[in-house]
Amino acid sequence: MKTKSRAGGLNAFHIPEQHQMNGCRLEESRPLSFREDIRSLLFRLLLAVVSEREPDMREVLTARVSLHALADERR
Repeated sequence: MKTKSRAGGLNAFHIPEQHQMNGCRLEESRPLSFREDIRSLLFRLLLAVVSEREPDMREVLTARVSLHALADERR
């Protein structure tokens, strides 16, 4: 989602941090500054998609859970 500043220029993109499927609640978005590099942007987008489709894989990508902690079929 793009937002415009009061001056009329593009100032930020908002990317959802987490989407909870059960409660259909969207957590507060974090603004993306233009100084943030493309790798960080792509990683945040990947986490947003993975959070919805594979919540346990998000924990692995953010280094909260070891890959070895997952069941064999999930690795």
